[in-house]
Amino acid sequence: VPLADPFILLYNNVYYAYGTGPNCKRGVDCYKSNDLKYWEYVGLVYNKAASDIQDCCWAPEVYRKDDKFYLFVTLSTKGIFVMSSNTPEGPFKEKSYLVNGIDGTVFLENKNLYLFYSYGTGLNLIKLKDDYSSTVGSSFKCFGNTLSWERGIVEGPVCISHKGKLYMNYSGDVYTSQNYSIGVATADSVKGKWTKYEKPILTRSDSLSGIGHNSIFFDKTGHLKIVFH
Repeated sequence: VPLADPFILLYNNVYYAYGTGPNCKRGVDCYKSNDLKYWEYVGLVYNKAASDIQDCCWAPEVYRKDDKFYLFVTLSTKGIFVMSSNTPEGPFKEKSYLVNGIDGTVFLENKNLYLFYSYGTGLNLIKLKDDYSSTVGSSFKCFGNTLSWERGIVEGPVCISHKGKLYMNYSGDVYTSQNYSIGVATADSVKGKWTKYEKPILTRSDSLSGIGHNSIFFDKTGHLKIVFH
């Protein structure tokens, strides 16, 4: 599937893949599959407004809440926005600005919704309203670019909880580099002390290069899987 920054949503026994696609200057591409092997192109689930003509749509993610679906997407020069639809295939409309940054991803902790995102030299966190419509309060910096392999850049976060501990996968280095890699940081809570693994968990090999911007999802059998470009 020709998507960078991939994100997979499982709904009604169908996998939906969103990402930074070949039509990112027009909107957000989507594909769907029954088995994660064979994919059908759905089309653009979000079409940009004329006022956003200079922006690319980066790193889209879609979440279901109640009877609606919410698309979080970065407009490359404007920040992170959210919009809604009645179906995972769109169309997503009613755009709302959230925060200045890129690569937003949603996480739920103790019934509170948070948005992790990349800004400047670090990965940040900000609370979301329960209806996803806007942010609450000020941002919190989780960590910066402190390891040599990151080469000054940390981005593309995704966070899961496992056995009482939080695990955040993130990308380091420049996304155009063959050494783009995926690292991990852990913490006891979203605003706790984040401790990084010294080395990336996925990096350049004989068969793969430029590995980065991953997301994590449960498949139909309940197993965790990772998808990356």
